[in-house]
Amino acid sequence: MMVFRRKWSLLVTAVFAGVAMIVPAGAAGGAANVDLDVSVTRAPVDPDGDLVGTPTDLVITYADLDPSVPGIGMKAGGTVDIVLPPEFVNTGRLPVAATGSAPDCAPPLVDGCSTAVFLQGWPQSPVLPFPDVTWDEDTNTVTMTVLADWLPTGVSQPGPKQVHLQLFGFDNPDRPGFYPIDIEIRPDPATTKVFTGTGMARITNTTKPNINPNSQGQGTPPPPFQNTMFQTLTAGDESLVMVFYLWDRDTNAYVGVDFPGGGATNRALFDAEGTRIGTVLVKAPNGADGWSLDSGGPATVANAIITGIPTGRLTAVLTTDPDTVGTYELDFRLNGGSEVVHRITTS
Repeated sequence: MMVFRRKWSLLVTAVFAGVAMIVPAGAAGGAANVDLDVSVTRAPVDPDGDLVGTPTDLVITYADLDPSVPGIGMKAGGTVDIVLPPEFVNTGRLPVAATGSAPDCAPPLVDGCSTAVFLQGWPQSPVLPFPDVTWDEDTNTVTMTVLADWLPTGVSQPGPKQVHLQLFGFDNPDRPGFYPIDIEIRPDPATTKVFTGTGMARITNTTKPNINPNSQGQGTPPPPFQNTMFQTLTAGDESLVMVFYLWDRDTNAYVGVDFPGGGATNRALFDAEGTRIGTVLVKAPNGADGWSLDSGGPATVANAIITGIPTGRLTAVLTTDPDTVGTYELDFRLNGGSEVVHRITTS
């Protein structure tokens, strides 16, 4: 249970479109050894997890997503407390439970519970066993308890960096604005070390086109899938397949979206009718001219992992220049909507 509690309930109604607010942990108050910078964003498997009055589907990030930077290792019995403002309401329509505790509370479709999992900085990157998950009604606190040691071991297993709140039995606030979410991490029950921070969840009353990263199917075993957002390759190699979920402004599956292949550094994303709906920008290493970024064909309809919501599924592969080393930045963005950046480094 949290040793500090927010002494205020603040709703910030200013709107900063497209900005994920990061709040220094000093705002959280209370006793702590280590301050965290925390951000809160809509989960990439849901087109409206941050919409007023809809089920809560958010990702809390508290560590650098670069896999070369270790996350916060957890020992068995370590806990993470997440304090939600009272405007996030547990409706009681679903039990709060650990992922995997029941058939309808386990991937690939979680529709029978409210739960939470750790991620390592990219989608679909938890490790087993999943943590225990409980909820305290008096403080509106979700507590995750780690059942086995989970320590950083390298870039393929950098350790916990995020929490995916799959609170499908909770409803978001019924007013748009920014809402503070506190997090307290006690990674080792044998020590007194504590990490604390506060992130601001932006709850909106409008939806927008969005493109989202997905790692499902990249490597075995699941979980975790391999990290497509940060890749390190030998010059001349092909990247892992990058997968994107796409929804239009009305949260419909964006099917038929595609982009021309080749080595252009600025190209369009087109919908099925040929209308430009976005852009693909590539920053290649200096001197690189033998690379190519190609799609796997127009986006097809698929069901998003975890939520099962119909989505457009687009894939892309980068073939790197065999004669030049460095980092490629691939920026996929939708007009008036979100963007996703992948970084691929060759040596």
